[in-house]
Order: sequence, then C-alpha cells, then structure tokens
Amino acid sequence: MSSKCLSKDLVIASLVRAFFKYFTLGIMESAIGKDKTYEPRDVKQQLLNHYERISEVFNSEIFYALARINFREDEWEQQLCSFATPETTAMALVRFACRTEDLYHCMVEEYKYNFGQLLTGIIPDTRTDGGYTRCNDCGTVDYDLAVDAINRIATNAYTEGKKLSKE
Repeated sequence: MSSKCLSKDLVIASLVRAFFKYFTLGIMESAIGKDKTYEPRDVKQQLLNHYERISEVFNSEIFYALARINFREDEWEQQLCSFATPETTAMALVRFACRTEDLYHCMVEEYKYNFGQLLTGIIPDTRTDGGYTRCNDCGTVDYDLAVDAINRIATNAYTEGKKLSKE
C-alpha cells in the first residue's frame, strides 16, 4: 500500500459517481449501442425501464466497497456477523458498511445528486458544481485501496448494467 491517503468523503463521492456512470453506460450501450451520443430523453427512458432495480444493484455493489474502505480486513467480518440477522435489509448493510452516520449521510447525498442527474437525462461524470458532499473529520483511506475500490465498482456496475439491459 502507498503512503498517500485520500479523504473518505471524496472516495465515497467517487464510488457513487463511478457506480452511476458505469451502470448507466452499461445499460445504454446494451440498449442503444456503443459510440453513440446518448440524448437526455434516451437516458431518461432507460432509467424508467430499469428504475425499480437501480437501488437494488447499487446497494449490492456499494456494500463491499464501503466495507473495504471503512474497516480493517481482520475486523469487518466479525463485526458484520454480530450485526447481520436474516431480517437485515440491504440498506441496513450499506449503513453498517459506512461505519458512521456522517459517512452514511455523505453517501446518501451523493446518491441523490447522481440519481437526480439521471432524472434530467445526464449520465453522471463529474459534478457540475465541481464539488461533493463533505464530511468533517471522516478520516482517510489509502490511495491504492481507494483506486482499487473505485475501479472495481466501475467494472461491476458496468457489467450489471449490461446484464440488466438484456433482461
């Protein structure tokens, strides 16, 4: 691991944005084709076609990424076993993986922002306001771990978007 660290709020914003961008691109490429210009109406239509599954896929994909950046490997499985029951919802697991309410709030705000972009027909790439939801004293994460988590969520989200579009 490198000695360079990134703020967790920035990493969470990047994870959420990567999910929405690549999940949507997977859907769009499968439904409309690659190397096309996706019009806002096309993005909105595909969003409507898969609206009910977005949060399900998001929760599944973001859980592991959040757990990796917020827990040491040797502690997270034990804490998860203590937390989870057969009745535990996917959203409760995501909240657990955020570890703190402040980080959970950051994740929720980034989700809302990126989902809102899709509702206007814009595939999330970078925030138009240049920012992200800040969390004071949220801690840091190793740069290499953060990059790996972001790359994995992008790859998995893209794959899930393509699969979902073919259903």
